[in-house]
Amino acid sequence: MAEKKPKNEDIITTVISPGSVFVGEFKIKGGAKIDGIINGNLTVQGALIVGETGEIKAERINATSAVISGNVESTLVAPERVHLRAPGRFRGSIKTKVLVIDEGASFLGQSDLPDDEQKEVNYES
Repeated sequence: MAEKKPKNEDIITTVISPGSVFVGEFKIKGGAKIDGIINGNLTVQGALIVGETGEIKAERINATSAVISGNVESTLVAPERVHLRAPGRFRGSIKTKVLVIDEGASFLGQSDLPDDEQKEVNYES
């Protein structure tokens, strides 16, 4: 059986380790694993993974998809999928096609479909 190769956006190219602090605008080509602290806007051209020790405070985060087990306060745009895992906490706004919230995770805010998806939703009974 042939092994499935990961897409480029699934490959973690950047790791912010526990104890690391980054302040400012941060742009990453490829996926990112955040176990440290980021205070500033974040653009990830791939998957974003926020570990249990990871903290992000940003006006805006852009990523292809996101898995959050740490603390995030932001407006998050992740067109493919957002998965909030316990003990993760998210406060803000999420714009995504698929939102999964595990038992034990916390979400305070609002969620929306991307604009192109909203046109296709049928609200009629």
